[in-house]
Amino acid sequence: MQKNEIVMYQANELTSRIDVRVEDETVWLNRNQIAALFNRDVKTIGKHVNNVFSEGELDRKVVVAKFATTMKHGAIKGKTQTQKVEYYNLDVIISVGYSDAWIEKRMRGIAVRDELTNEWGQRGVKEQVEYSILTAEISQATFGMTPSKYKEYKGLQKENLRDHMTDLELIFTMLGEASTTEIVQVKDAQGFDENKVAAKKGGEVAGSAIKDLEGKTGKKISTKENYIEVPEKVKRIKGKR
Repeated sequence: MQKNEIVMYQANELTSRIDVRVEDETVWLNRNQIAALFNRDVKTIGKHVNNVFSEGELDRKVVVAKFATTMKHGAIKGKTQTQKVEYYNLDVIISVGYSDAWIEKRMRGIAVRDELTNEWGQRGVKEQVEYSILTAEISQATFGMTPSKYKEYKGLQKENLRDHMTDLELIFTMLGEASTTEIVQVKDAQGFDENKVAAKKGGEVAGSAIKDLEGKTGKKISTKENYIEVPEKVKRIKGKR
């Protein structure tokens, strides 16, 4: 990965993206991007970032940098403006309360998803609706549930489904998407219909692996477990008392 390279990652099941700035051998994100990555509101992330500095966990001079960022103009509709925006390196991202392991899994899942959607985009699949349909095909073949049904199963509403998956659920989600990417490339799938067939086959690869593991362990992979009541996020302030 080269200095100043911008790496594009997929932030959720559909099409929103995060521009990850890589510089000085670390990742830099602004508060909006950290909020998108962890599916939290910006104010909540801001409070955690402020706590990191007020409690002396990190040296602001070392872990914060300002980069020129293009954004929508606040006063003129349809116009953009460039402003200096604060970005935070990986040490801050970890310190807001998420474990290294969780961040690693989240970023890996984002990368796998992004590779798949890049293939779809290059093969004539339309974003939003068609991406959603293909994602549902993979999920149905993998878990026997579409993402919307899976959220109902876990008792979720607006929460991001992947943020509430167990390690195994995430692994099989990635397997379904990675398998779909491989099939799409090998079969040179073009257009929505061919990619829909590939999506089902990719999901079936993961689905078969789930059945095999469940048969050997006697335990179901899909679980109603979620992190609404006990979030993955570490309660750092309480933990220090």
